[in-house]
Amino acid sequence: MGDLAAAERLLERGRLVAQQAGVAKPEAFCLAHLAQLYCFRGTGAAEAQRALEAAERLADPDDIQLQAHLLLDSALLRFAVGDMDACISAADTCMEYSRQTGIATYEQAGHLVRGWAMLATGHPDALTNALRAARIAADVGLRMQLGIALQQLARLADSKDDAARAAQLWGAALARAPVWPVCQDMLVPRQAQQSLADRFDAEMSHGAELDAEQAFALAIGG
Repeated sequence: MGDLAAAERLLERGRLVAQQAGVAKPEAFCLAHLAQLYCFRGTGAAEAQRALEAAERLADPDDIQLQAHLLLDSALLRFAVGDMDACISAADTCMEYSRQTGIATYEQAGHLVRGWAMLATGHPDALTNALRAARIAADVGLRMQLGIALQQLARLADSKDDAARAAQLWGAALARAPVWPVCQDMLVPRQAQQSLADRFDAEMSHGAELDAEQAFALAIGG
């Protein structure tokens, strides 16, 4: 829910308990989540790199969920340091691995990270990618990930000066997920805020009441 400080404390505690117990798998997962957290925080690329490398050393190569998580972290790290081409390539690797191993959650997460990089570079397939991320999240029942995908769709509407649509999609997004600090500057629909002025909060409130299908229809112009 965006409380990164509390998450870091819990993950560090879990890592220490696992280390003291001599069990590699939970320690590796804690490190992998810490790497992700440092990327989300937006100021911890070096910490993320160290945590990711430590997790990779502990990871069982046959643990497909952990391997998918590490591939996702690799894409996130590249996003955090601003290497968007490498981020898209790493996200594609995560998505392909996840499709092959049947882990929809990490395929969806790969779309999310890929989408951030596409937004940052003005990639022409950003809308298709964000819609795919949103659809998988809705189908699998991933509420927070759906919110993150809707943030991308709101930003795309904002870039087209579609203020009301951007504000409503932003409301639908924030009803489901916080904005991660690393994405704050890129995603907040500032044009919509300026265009709608005193109406922005009302449009957001309307968007917060939309279900997933209504939000999809709005995103594609329905």
